[in-house]
Amino acid sequence: MNNSSFKPYLAAIFSYLTWGMASIYWNAMSDVPPEHLLPYRVLSSLLVIVIIFIFKASSGEKQKFSPVPLNIILLYTIGAILVASNWVAFMYSSYIGRGVEASLGYFLVPFVSFFIGFYILKEPLDKIRIFAILLTTFAILLLLFSKNIIFWIPITIAIPFGIYGYIKKIGKLNFTTGLLIETCVLSFFSIMYVAYDTSIITNMIQYNTKTNLLILGTGLLSIIPLYTFAYAATNLKLSSLGWMQYIAPTTQLIIGLVIFKNTLDQYTAISIVLIWLAILLIILKTQLKVLKR
Repeated sequence: MNNSSFKPYLAAIFSYLTWGMASIYWNAMSDVPPEHLLPYRVLSSLLVIVIIFIFKASSGEKQKFSPVPLNIILLYTIGAILVASNWVAFMYSSYIGRGVEASLGYFLVPFVSFFIGFYILKEPLDKIRIFAILLTTFAILLLLFSKNIIFWIPITIAIPFGIYGYIKKIGKLNFTTGLLIETCVLSFFSIMYVAYDTSIITNMIQYNTKTNLLILGTGLLSIIPLYTFAYAATNLKLSSLGWMQYIAPTTQLIIGLVIFKNTLDQYTAISIVLIWLAILLIILKTQLKVLKR
């Protein structure tokens, strides 16, 4: 495998590892009130996008933007709100040191996608996927009995992100245009929130240099992995990306257990085993299908 063919794999691994290790980053921002994290992240992301566009323009690269219909803008507005709710749940779980809940949420995302594909897009489900969904459903029900799990966190991570993926599928805008619309929508709400709570700005004067650098870095943390993932997605087969998507929640689980010292009761442990079994069934099914081609 030459260097050029290996680059998409490195890009994908970088994206998933960054998303997985982001828990440590958000947990390090303990000086910042949790309700301020989203506005900081959105506005910092907008700044990064503006810098990227300026850099591309200065390098002579032409940006082509076609008019976007109002219904598509509204669709992506809903998508932006959904991804914001996903961000809030993930940032909050990381902020309070609950890596296990974050990992469970992202482990569940593919199964939300299967559910949407079956009921809305009328995509057929084979027996393996049906069995995997049943295992996952039972795992979620077991979590209700766990006293160590904040149940709403994985659900609020998984369901909005699964629906967000569906919106991206039917919206069919290119990556840059879709990202720009979503960031502008969230920036509008963030600016409104900053106008309501001016301490978001005034607090930055009181924060130390480390905290302010972390705040500014949230934009890079949000945008750069998206660009490297977009590069990987356009240069790799879906089957290759399929198994790599579990790098992020596996990393989050390890961080939760090793760094945040989260504990697992019997219900959570069994749920994780069942979800992993469901994931392994899906991966094996996909790989066998690829080998038969």
